[in-house]
Amino acid sequence: MQVEVTSVGRDENFYTINGNPARHAVLNMQANGKSVSGDCYIIAHGNDFFIEMYYEIPGSSPSDASTATGIMQTFTIIG
Repeated sequence: MQVEVTSVGRDENFYTINGNPARHAVLNMQANGKSVSGDCYIIAHGNDFFIEMYYEIPGSSPSDASTATGIMQTFTIIG
């Protein structure tokens, strides 16, 4: 698969996901010639950083994205 990041948008808010500090960004990409967008949360846990991503699929709605973002915020970091 050929993937190219075309832009990154990040908000200035700080988040907490399961008690861990996190930042949110939107990654816009071209994947195999198709434009896709995705939410990305960068989560700090001790000296480790985790990235959780959700990407839209053709036919998804804003409600789907909102639901996925809500689910991502409930992830438990183990390790």
